[in-house]
Amino acid sequence: MEPSERLELSLIQNGLISPHIMIDLSYRFEWERISTLRVPYMDEVITNEPGHLIFDGYFYIEDGAVPLQRIICTREGDFHVEIYEKKTLEDTSEYGPYDEEEGGAICFFPTAIIELRYRVLQKIETRDDRIKVEQQILELEKDMFEREEECFRKRMGFKTHNTKST
Repeated sequence: MEPSERLELSLIQNGLISPHIMIDLSYRFEWERISTLRVPYMDEVITNEPGHLIFDGYFYIEDGAVPLQRIICTREGDFHVEIYEKKTLEDTSEYGPYDEEEGGAICFFPTAIIELRYRVLQKIETRDDRIKVEQQILELEKDMFEREEECFRKRMGFKTHNTKST
């Protein structure tokens, strides 16, 4: 394992890397929600190997959503990480007492033993690197918005920008 990978993994485990933006092509861009809900919470690290992490906690990404999902960090010194496999191995959620009227128990804290396989893509070294990444993100967002707008117009029967009226 390279020193940068060890550093990146320890930062993730200690909650010091907080990705500003997580690009997941199966979801819309929602800046604040994505940055807060999609950061893994790790209660206990079970296995810590290069590119392979098993932990007890939560990570709000569906198992089938990867490998589309990538964590793109926009701060200098942060890492680009691609999670290419996620498996939920065991439910470890904490539940309250069973309520017969409700027909179940309230889940106080949804956790599971989760296996992540990832690779470090690159590290942002300079301010110029960060600016390039932010420009790429804006381009992706613009393209995605234009495709969604075009699909909406077609569904609603509106004329698209590229058509001429006769």
